[in-house]
Amino acid sequence: MKKTGIFIFSLILVYNSCSGQQGDASDSKSAFYNPDFEITFFSNAENVDAIERNTLAANLIEKSYAVEGTLKDSILNEAKNILEDVIRNNELFYKAYVNLATVFIKKRNFDKAELILKKLNDKIEYPYAVFYLGILLEKKGKIKQAKEKYKRALYLYNEYLKTYMSSINDELSREYVLLLLEGKEEAAKRLNDQFANSENLPILSKEDIKSFDRDKFINDF
Repeated sequence: MKKTGIFIFSLILVYNSCSGQQGDASDSKSAFYNPDFEITFFSNAENVDAIERNTLAANLIEKSYAVEGTLKDSILNEAKNILEDVIRNNELFYKAYVNLATVFIKKRNFDKAELILKKLNDKIEYPYAVFYLGILLEKKGKIKQAKEKYKRALYLYNEYLKTYMSSINDELSREYVLLLLEGKEEAAKRLNDQFANSENLPILSKEDIKSFDRDKFINDF
């Protein structure tokens, strides 16, 4: 994904990082992501090195947005090597998988990114990973399969947002899932109905929805 728009927040994952359709709890062989695992993982002193190296790799990915050519390739390769080593020694560190997939997305190697996310999905269903799989499938023109991933991601986000680990970023990501599922017209109608008599502001504004370009969003990912 190019560094454009508000959605970039969710692509690089470090620690501390509704009405209408409610998602589909479809069959899955992998375990639903449990926030208790996150607490356990990050509170375990044995994982400090993995956490720090994942953060280093995430910072390198962020740095790569500002450069081009061989320097970008060098930075991304450094991040790739770090993350592959982190995963080799911590095979359930879900954020490292998503960051590694991000490296390959930046390299425009979408098949490799998809394989990494599927590997994670076989272990733990992490909402962001399922969402990104949907986007990668849509990039390939596999619309029906992409929609199934979006539905599953929506269900996972809905469940995750019930937990104490959720944040505003997770709510925003969920709104983009809904936007891709509903389309601009239905999303705008839902927000009008949902916030008609509310003093709260929606995560995505009417202007955000109106200016949303699905083709650009998918192509730039």
